[in-house]
Amino acid sequence: MEVFEQYLAKIDHVDHRNRVEEILRWVCDTFPQLQPQIKWNTPTFTTMSLITVFLQQRANSNDYYSLTFFI
Repeated sequence: MEVFEQYLAKIDHVDHRNRVEEILRWVCDTFPQLQPQIKWNTPTFTTMSLITVFLQQRANSNDYYSLTFFI
């Protein structure tokens, strides 16, 4: 989770930051084979470049994030 510390620090709303951290931790715990990293300025998880999971804030909204899986 260290890789996401700077990203999380930029989320001003405490509840949003806590929720995003909870989601990122869930992905780390559920899919330990995935490599956490920041790509495209967003938290990303990859393995052998075949699977990408990323959390993205929706445009013009501080309330909605999408968790996207590319397989």
